[in-house]
Amino acid sequence: MPRLLLGLLASALYLSCAHEPAGPPALATIDIVDVEGHTGTLAYALGSVVVLDICAASVDVCLINARAMSEVCESQCKDGEVELVTLLVDETGVEAARSYLEIFEVKHRVYLPGPNARSGGSAIGSVMDVPRVLIFDREGRVVDDQVGAMLTPIPLVERILELK
Repeated sequence: MPRLLLGLLASALYLSCAHEPAGPPALATIDIVDVEGHTGTLAYALGSVVVLDICAASVDVCLINARAMSEVCESQCKDGEVELVTLLVDETGVEAARSYLEIFEVKHRVYLPGPNARSGGSAIGSVMDVPRVLIFDREGRVVDDQVGAMLTPIPLVERILELK
């Protein structure tokens, strides 16, 4: 009996170990639509540290994060090593994205989810909690995932500096 139990535990441990999935980096799997209606992926940002702010224009807490993201962009996005992107996941459409850009005077890119952005093959998967911030390393792998209001951008800036 102990050998059987030990074998089962060893099998469970092996199966639970994280293995690097084959295929493109997580960042390259995120389909986007820009405010002009053009589709693509976030693969263009490979080689940079990417901060992906997933939010909804209709959620008040997301609007608080918009201000913090603007501060992060002003301090970190000047040298091209960091790309800050907002993905508006509510069903508000391109006009709402344009309004978001104007109202908050954001200097970074704002996109809507593309046709496959919420599928199982995407790094963002099914977004249930917003605001959510994903941080990707230069190779496009998710290295941090934070949900909730960002009262201060300091922890985010510190994490970005670690990855630069």
